[in-house]
Amino acid sequence: GLVAEVYLALLTAYVGDAHRLTLGWRRQVFVKCARF
Repeated sequence: GLVAEVYLALLTAYVGDAHRLTLGWRRQVFVKCARF
């Protein structure tokens, strides 16, 4: 139903944001490690 679709959309957006944040964090750590 409508509730399930909205919930799914929110979940997808949240997971996408979390994934992007994790990738950005990993990249920062990698750059810092590569610098030394």
